[in-house]
This record gives sequence, C-alpha cells and structure tokens, in this order.
Amino acid sequence: MRSPLAYLERLRLRQKLAAGFCAVLLLALALGLQSLRTQDQLSSDMQRLLSEGMIGIVQVKEARIQLNRFELMLHKVANAPDPVAVDKALEQLDKTREQLHFAVDEARATLLRIDNQQRHNVFESMLARAERIADEAIELARLHRNAEANALLNSERFQHAMRTADRQMAEIAAVKDSNARSTIYQIRQFALTSSTLTYALLIGGLAVALLCAWWISISIRRPVNRLREAVDALAAGQLDSVIPHTDYQNETGDLARAIAKLQVESRQLDMQRWIKSQEASIQAELQQAASLDQAAQRLLTLLAPLVQAGQGALYLLDENAAALRLAASYAADPDHPPAPQLALGSGLLGQCAQDRQPLRLDALPDDYVQIHSQLGRSRPRHLQVLPLLHGERLMGVLELAGFDAPSESGRVLMDELLPKLAMSLEIKARSHAVQAMAIELEAQQVVLKATEAWYRGIIEAAPDGMLVIDVHGLIMMTNPQLDQLFGYEAGELAGLPIETLVPPEAHGRHVGSRNGFIEQGTARQMGMTGADLHGMRKDGSRFSVEIGLSRLPAIAERGVCVCASVRDISDRKLAEAEVLRAKEIAEDATRAKSDFLANMSHEIRTPMNAIIGMSHLALRTDLDKKQRNYIEKVHRSAENLLGIINDILDFSKIEAGKMNIEQAPFRLEDVLENFASMIGLKAEEKGLELLFATSADLPTALVGDSLRLGQVLVNLGNNAAKFTERGEIVVGIEMAADAGDQVELHFWVRDSGIGMTAEQCERMFHSFSQADSSTTRKYGGTGLGLAISKKLVELMDGRIWVESMPGEGSTFHFNARFGRQTEVQPRRMFHADELLGLRVLVVDDNASAREILSTMARSFGLEVDLADSGHSALRTMVEAERKSLPYDLVLLDWRMPGMDGVETLQRMQSGAVTHIPSVIMVTAFGRDDAQEAAALQQVALPAVLTKPVTPSTLLEAIGEVLGKGVVAETRQAERQDRSAADQARMAGARLLLAEDNDMNQELARELLESAGIVLTIVGDGQQALDLLAQAGTVAFDGVLMDCQMPVMDGYEATRRLRAQPRYAQLPIIAMTANAMAGDREMALTAGMNDHISKPLNVTAMFATMSKWIRPAQSALAAPPAGQPDSAGKVVAALPAELPGIDQRAGLATSMGRQDLYLRMLVRFRDGHARLRGEFEAARQSDDPTAAARVAHTLRGTAGNVGAKGVAATATALELACKAGVAEAELAVLLTAVENELAPVLLGLAALGNYTAAAENTRAGAIAAAPALPPDAAATLAQLRKLLADSDTAALDVLETLESQAAGHPLARQLRKVSQAIERFDFDAALEALDAVVQPA
Repeated sequence: MRSPLAYLERLRLRQKLAAGFCAVLLLALALGLQSLRTQDQLSSDMQRLLSEGMIGIVQVKEARIQLNRFELMLHKVANAPDPVAVDKALEQLDKTREQLHFAVDEARATLLRIDNQQRHNVFESMLARAERIADEAIELARLHRNAEANALLNSERFQHAMRTADRQMAEIAAVKDSNARSTIYQIRQFALTSSTLTYALLIGGLAVALLCAWWISISIRRPVNRLREAVDALAAGQLDSVIPHTDYQNETGDLARAIAKLQVESRQLDMQRWIKSQEASIQAELQQAASLDQAAQRLLTLLAPLVQAGQGALYLLDENAAALRLAASYAADPDHPPAPQLALGSGLLGQCAQDRQPLRLDALPDDYVQIHSQLGRSRPRHLQVLPLLHGERLMGVLELAGFDAPSESGRVLMDELLPKLAMSLEIKARSHAVQAMAIELEAQQVVLKATEAWYRGIIEAAPDGMLVIDVHGLIMMTNPQLDQLFGYEAGELAGLPIETLVPPEAHGRHVGSRNGFIEQGTARQMGMTGADLHGMRKDGSRFSVEIGLSRLPAIAERGVCVCASVRDISDRKLAEAEVLRAKEIAEDATRAKSDFLANMSHEIRTPMNAIIGMSHLALRTDLDKKQRNYIEKVHRSAENLLGIINDILDFSKIEAGKMNIEQAPFRLEDVLENFASMIGLKAEEKGLELLFATSADLPTALVGDSLRLGQVLVNLGNNAAKFTERGEIVVGIEMAADAGDQVELHFWVRDSGIGMTAEQCERMFHSFSQADSSTTRKYGGTGLGLAISKKLVELMDGRIWVESMPGEGSTFHFNARFGRQTEVQPRRMFHADELLGLRVLVVDDNASAREILSTMARSFGLEVDLADSGHSALRTMVEAERKSLPYDLVLLDWRMPGMDGVETLQRMQSGAVTHIPSVIMVTAFGRDDAQEAAALQQVALPAVLTKPVTPSTLLEAIGEVLGKGVVAETRQAERQDRSAADQARMAGARLLLAEDNDMNQELARELLESAGIVLTIVGDGQQALDLLAQAGTVAFDGVLMDCQMPVMDGYEATRRLRAQPRYAQLPIIAMTANAMAGDREMALTAGMNDHISKPLNVTAMFATMSKWIRPAQSALAAPPAGQPDSAGKVVAALPAELPGIDQRAGLATSMGRQDLYLRMLVRFRDGHARLRGEFEAARQSDDPTAAARVAHTLRGTAGNVGAKGVAATATALELACKAGVAEAELAVLLTAVENELAPVLLGLAALGNYTAAAENTRAGAIAAAPALPPDAAATLAQLRKLLADSDTAALDVLETLESQAAGHPLARQLRKVSQAIERFDFDAALEALDAVVQPA
C-alpha cells in the first residue's frame, strides 16, 4: 500500500502548495471563529451586567434618594409659614415626586428576579400609602393647619409606610449588587477559558502547519535529490543509469522525462563522438596510405574490430575491366581464400555491385566459411555485403562476417563511414590523375604566358582604341590608338579613373552604369543608335564615340575587369545628320505624292462612276446573252477598279502599314467568276486553257475581304497569262485548316509558262521587281503586283510563296484565313446524291482539264471514264455499249486536235453510237462561239459550260441536261435578287434623315419611299436631336445622318445620341460625299454603325441599310423598287444634252427614274443660283465650318446630278476651307466653281418647259403604254390553277405568259414566280403570283 508521503510525491507542485495553504487557512479559520465566539459571549455578558446590574443599582439608589427627599419636601410643606412658601414647597414636592416615580419605573425594567419583582411590588404599595397620607398632609398645610399636617407626617402609619418602602429598595439594591459581583466573576472565568483555548488552537495549528510544510518539502526534495543523483551520474559518464520518477505525472516527472531524453541524446552524442573519432582515425590512416590497395587494407583492418567482424574482404571496381578485384582481406580462411577477381553479378558480391544495394544475411548454413583462430573455429552467424558508393559512382564492395550482428553504434558507424570511405577512395584514385595534370598544367602555364603576350600584341595592333579597367574603374592598360585618340602620352592614363575620359556632366550616371556592368553585364555595343555618347580629350574637346564593352572574368589577383573598345564616329554622325535631313525631304515628297495620288484618284473616280452607272443602266435594259455577258464583265471590272482606286485615296495609311481588311460576307463563286471574266479574255486571246481545281465540299459562303482576295488572284492570274504562251492556267483551292467558324484556304495558280530560277524566285515579292530587265522590256509591268499581293496575303493571316523551274512553268501558292457564314441559303435545286451510279465520260485533250473535271464528277458520286480525243471518245462509248454499260453523260471539250467536240457530237447523233447520252459542251472559249460553230454543222447543243468550271456550275449543268433541274441564273442575277430582297426587308421601316441639302433630301425621299420606307427629314443634327427627344426611340427604326451640316454636324449629333442610353441600340448610318478611307473610321468613332458614300450606289445603300435596320412593322403594301407607282406617273423627256452634266451618271443615282432626276436637276438649279452670296455669308458667320459645309453641299448635290466638273471644283474649295488657306486663294477657287457652275445653271434654266409639259403628255403616255394581249388573262388563270395543284407543267405555262407580257412591267414581276417554280416551291410561286396580279 502506497504511503501518504509517496502519494504526496506524485502530486503536482501546485497541488502540494494548495494542500499546505488549505491547512493554514483552516487553522486561521478556527482561530477566527473562536475569537468571534469569545467576543460575542463577553459582549453579551457585559451588556447584561450593565443593563441589569449597574444601571439597576443606580436607579434603585436614585429611588431611595428621591424617597427621602419626598419625605423632606412634605415636612417643608407642612412647616411653610405662609401660602407663598407653601406653593413653592409644593412645586418642589411635585418635582421630587416625578423624579421618584421615574427612578422607580427605570428600576422596574432592570428587575429580572422574581423576589426583586415582589419587593418592588411591596415598595409600590407602601409608596402609594405614603402618598395618600402625604396628600392629606398637603391639604392640611394648604388650610394652614401645619400642626395637623406635621402630626400626620410623623404618625406611625406614614413612617411605617416610608420605612417599609425604603427597606424594600435597600434589599433590591443588595440583591442587585450581589448579582453584579457574581456576573463579573463569571465573565472573568469565561475570558480565561477562551484565552486558554485560543492558545491551544494557535499552538496546535502552528504544529500542523509546520508538519505539512515538512511533508511538502520532503515530497519535493526527495525526488529532486534522486534526479540530481541521476544527473550527476550522467555527468560522470554513466549514460546507462536509470532515471527515476519518469512515471510521475507532475513537475518532477516532467523533469525526469527531460533528463531521460537528455540521457538518450547524450547516448547518441556519445555514439556520434565515438563514430566521429573512429571516422577521423580511419580517415587519417587512409590519407597516409600511398596506394589504393594499401588504403583498402588499412580500412578493413581498422573497421572489422569496430563492427565485431571475424572475417572480411574488400573488392574495388575496375571500370576498364568491368569487374571487381580483391584489394584487401581480413582473417581470411587459408582453405577458402577470396577470389582475386569477380565479375559483376557473380555471387553476392557481384550482385551487390550490380544492384548497388546492401545485403544482410542471418542463420548462415553449417558448411559456410568458418572463422578460426589458434584456439578453435566456428561458422559465422551474420553476413553483410555493402556497396561503397560515392553519389551514383560505385567504388567497390565490402563483405564482413561475424558471430553477431553489429551493434547499433557499429551499424551507424558503417552507414556514415562507407560513403565517406568511398569518397576517400575516389579522391585517392583521382589524386594520381591530379598529379599527372599538375605536370601538364606547368606546361600550359608556359603556353598561357605566351598567349597573353600574343593577345597583348593584338590589342596593341587593334585599329580602335582599347583599354582595360579594374573593378574600381581604374585604367589598367591602354593601347597606342586610344592614347592618340584622347591626346595622352603612352602610359599616362594608367591608374587614372575611367571618368577622366568622360564629360563631367555624365560622371554620376557613368559610375552607376559602370558598376552595374561590372556586376552582371554582358557584351554590348553603345553609341551605335539612340543616345549620342561623347568622349573628352585631354585638352577638353569632345567627340562622338562608339563603345564596345566586354566583361573579363576574374584571373588571379586581378579580379573582374572590363575591356572597352572606343571608336571616333564624329564623321559618321555628320553623315547620319545628312541622311536624316534627306529622309525628311523624302517624307515631304512622299506626302506630296500622297496628296497628288488622292487628287488624281478622285479625278479617276468621276469617269469610273460613269462607267459603273452606264453599265448598271444597260444591264436593266433588254440585252441578249452575249451583250449581257460583256456588260456584266465591264460592270464587274469597273467595280473592281473603283474599289482599288478608293483604297488609293487612303494611300497615306497604306504606306504607314494601316491597310484595312474588311470582314464582310461574300461568295467564293463571285470571286472566281470575277477572276474568270478578267483573266478569261486574256487566256482566250492566247489560246490558253483556264481551269479551276476546286473540291465540291469546299466552303464558298465566307466572311472576309473579297476585293483583296480577288486582287491577289487577279495579280497572279495576270502574271500567269502574261508569261504563258501555250498550255494552261490552273487555279486551285483546297481546305488547309478548319476551325469551326474559321477556315484557312490554300490557293494556287499554276501556269505552263517560262518559269524562273531560284534566284529570281527569291526577289519575286520585292517592290518594282521582276525576273530581270529583259522581262520588263518584253512583257511590261511595274513589278508592284506581287509585292502588293504579299502584303494583302499577310493581312489575311496567310503567307505567299512560289515554286518554279525554268522552262517548266510556275506555281504561286498562298494561304488565307476567312470566317464561315451562317444561315447560308442553298443555291442548288437538287442534291448530288441523286446522281449516284450515273456513268460519265470526260473527253478533253488537256490532261489537267480531264483530271479536274473527273475529280469533280467523282465527288458527285458519278462513275467516270476518260478520253483524250474525239476518236478515243467514240471508241470508248462503242465499247461501253458492247458491254451493256452505256454512258449517261458526256463532258465534251470543244477545241480538240483532230476531231473537235462539235464533230464528235455530230458523229454520235448520226449513228456512231446506238445510245446517245446527254452531252455538255465544255469550252475555254465563248459560249456563243461554240453554239455558232455547232449551228454551222447543224448540231444541237443542249448545254454549253465555259471554262473555268466550278463544282457548283458543273452540278447545275448536269442537273439541267439530265432533267433534274435547270441551270441557275448568273451570280449577277442573284445579286440583283439580293438587292431586291434588301429593299423588300426595308419596306415599312421608319427612318429619320438628317440632310441640309434640298436636292439630296428629294433624292433620298424618292429612293427610300419607292421602297416602302416611311421617311422623316430634318435639316441639321440639332433638329434630329430635338425630334428624337420629342418622338422617342420607338418612333424610328434608324437614322441616316449626313456628316456635314450647319448648326450641328452628324458626328456631334451621333455622339450626343450615343451618350444617352436609350439610343445606344438605335442604328445610325453616315451619308456623306467624302470618299476618303478615313471618313468611315471617323463615322465609326463617332458612334455610327456604318457609312454610305455619295454619289449613292443604290444597291450598296440598301444592302448597308438592311444590314443594320430592322423595321418594327412591315409595310402593308409598297410598289416594287424601281417600278412605276399605281398612278402610272409619266414624266417629260430629258433634253438630249445638258452643259456640264453627265445625265447617265445622274440617272444611275436616281435608279433610272427620269421624273426623279428632273426634280433633282430643278432643285440643284434653284438651290445653287446664289452660290457666291451664300458662301460669303457663311464666311462672315461665327461658325468656322459654315463655308466648308456650303462647298460640301454643292459637291454632294453636283455629284448626284452628274455635274462632275462642279463637284471637282467644289471639292477643291471644301478642302481649302478646311485647310484655312488665304483669302486670295479662296477667291480664286470660288471663281473656278462659278465658272463651272454658270453653264450648268444656264442649261438647267430651260428645264421649266419640260416639266410644265409633263402633265400635258400624261394621257398620251398612258395610251402608249404596252397592253397585255387578250389571251394573257387566260394564261394567268391557267398558271394559277397549275400552281395550286403543284403541277410541274406550270413552268411551260409561265414561259408562255412571259412571252405574252414582253415589254410590259408584268414580265419583270413574274421573275420571282419563275424562281420559285424552279425550286419546286409551288406555294411560294403562287404567293408571288398573287402579290403581282390580284386574282379575279
């Protein structure tokens, strides 16, 4: 059982102290309680003594005194000589009686004993008797019967009462006195007893406190003494002694456990000291060894006893032989000596060397090698094989055997020692190599000194100044050239700071730069470009320098140095200044050239507008197919040229590398069609085949810049046609990459022309470059086309290159990236899978043409055979019929040697083959020429397809001849349909036009209202803002904003609208006569959605508007664009000629409407009759832009009516106003405008007669209008019925109706009906028919 002291030892210190404190506290509490009890008892006794004893005695004695005094006062009253004396005596008597009764009452309160209370009662009765007698005596005294009163007072009865009362009081006083003495004695005894008890408690508590303190002290000291003894033992080196009290869960236990941890660490430290000492001794022995084998033997001899090994062997790795060789052994068995050499992987040692992992084995077999001595032998029971590794390198293998496994210190010794031993062995192995290298190094030192002298000679001979500075910036050495450059004597600069050669104002900056370069600089050149560096000569003069710096590594005591080369470039700086001045002159010339090109391009646009307008009007007339083909090509070529000229207007941006690539939807077929129209004529003239190699699945509905793409293709095609005399030109397109909404196309143009050498190919894309000068003389050209093409291709995220061999032709390649259109409307009337299984024969003498056509046909699922001539084609068809596999279709080339296509077709139709297949004539020449040649031989051509052929055109032609569809109309017709669709989508739109010019207002009103658009017109930007603020955003679907207007221009008005959130989505389109490329950017920057230039291109205008504007509600009815309204409006004929006016250009702007054009001319005449006055008033106004707006308005209206000379001079006047030229120059320009304007206004003065005659000729014009033939109504009814029944015969009836309505507006309106029938969409055709002709 555990003793209390042992239990107390296990308590924590705070628990021990708490126990001792509690004991002392209990003692103090007991003493306090005892003292309180004693004090309370003494206080109670003293209070009782005071109240019952002392106070009672005093009151009793006071009553006796007052009783005697009462008797005395009575005698005084009885003996009073007169009444006054009686009254005075009575007064004193009453006071005495009152004091007597008070004393009696007070004494009664202190009487606790019954006997005293009885005596008090007797006293009161005697007192009452005496008072009665006294009252009688007082009455006698008042009656002056003093003798009787004295007799009564001296009577026995009164005296007895008085004596008895006094005696009772005396007895009470005696009893109280006795009780008081008794109480005082008791108090004294109680105080004595309490003092004794308090002393006893104090002494006993002190003894208990001392005992507790002793116990607590013993419980602390004894464990601490034991721990101290354990620490002393540890300090004495007894590391295995037992540390007591480690199981205590108190401070003593914590200390014991800490000491135990210290003991463990001391053991480890002791073991580490032992290990380190052994390591040191072994390392010292190894360092003294002269060879590796000697070091290995010493290692084994010292290590084996330390790890209790009885035998051992050490093998070192021979890297040359890839084997282990015996280097040392310990206590080897002579009967089984270790092998002198072991292969890697042989036995445990070889395997350990191969795996580089230690091996430890216990319980070795009985027949294992034995450890023996002179006293006996026994087999070992533990074996360990350990690799000696230094990093990843194997130095050797150590094998040790013993009776027991090594102790912990032995294992740790081996774990720490072996890597170091391996390193020591490696050091020994390398020391021999170092000694050999030392000999070689001595020889190299000699060479190094010679090299240093050699380099010093190079520095001395260097043409530039050379110097070397140290880490402190002090010059160490210079060459003569530097001394001469700075004007110093040889050696004079040595030891001076490098800042000596630097101008004073650059010293601070130079020190920081120098230190930074010395710390982490790399070789650099300074002063070549950028800041001008200066050096300072000894005489203080300065010169421009170019400096080369190189950081030299630290060598011996020299530290890091810097080598600098210094060159005087003062002459070069002067030359650069001259070059800079020449550059500024060249830039001025370039700007002048840009201005010249802008002006010239504007002049070129004037006739180009006429060409475009006239071709546009011509295409709206009745033309035969040949004429339409020519006009379409003229129109497309003019549009293409106009697009290029428009870019020349922004030539400054082109030269600055800011050419913009548009991102607009286009069809690849349009680009190829335009290419064919522009290059086809050249190829046809030279007898070249022009071919398109495109796949059927090639995406053609793209988003990009079709003009730039076409420009690149046309440039390459022109080159191919120019340098090719015979053969072919092949344009190929294939998919290079498909990224969903983005595609990368690979284009190539291959010709069979003269070819080029590799050197010519390298300079092919340089500006003004051709193959050689003879090429320019023979073929012409500026050499800019390919350079421009390269720039355009790069802007389209692509690259361009050429492959060519002299005499074998060239192939130009380029890649370009485009977007892919969404929601593309299909153009084909049937699917290619409808042609699966059809057999086709491709006949063409050109191998490339055969390959291209056959590839396209196979992509449609056709079975294709080839023939290279007419004779071969006939033989192939006969052979196919013999096998019962006749051909369904023949693609037949026209111009072939021997037998051409027409003759081949004639022989087929005359019986050369039994089954005559469908035939498509494919020709590189004109369609009309082929048909004429066939007509001369009386051969019918069902279909003619002109080269180059695209998959879509081939598929549509196949569909036509096989009865699966009809050939779609030209892309030009499709564009016209798209323009009509654009106008139809705009019908019902509510637009606000801000335009200050009356004529432009009328033109816009006629063009837009004819398309069913509801138009509201205001005169300036402020009016537009006010109207929009009043009407709100729902009143208009879009805004057409002229940019140059009085009060507020279109740019400012747009900016203010965009500043209001409610107009953030309102479409705003700029309309301006400015044609510079930067005007579009200005409009977009101001917040406009798009830009429409003047003169107006009607198709482009409606396309731009339909792109942004969506009518909130469609028009209920609107007359077709460009058609006469229901009123049958007839206008006067235009004069044959108007001075200074191109009527065809003006009519093109007015969509061919003479009535509108006449009104525009009249408004132009009336609006500009007082030009000078308006211009001068504008010049005098507060608005600095008013004069430019007057010129701008004249420029735009003149362009709209075709007054090109007026427009040109107005343009010069507008630009001069904006540039702020002098008054004299403005006057000259204004006079030039008036000179151009005067004949125009004079010619327009006669228009009043023509307009007045319009009404008079109305009736005759109506009568002259062509009327429908009588049978047209019946044909209409028949067509409606067939369409309602979805009968394909409706197409034949429609052709009849079109012939009947020739010359009538109905003929054009039936076009949409025809297109719907061709798509077999009979419901849409019926709706289109009802839209143009109301059913009866």
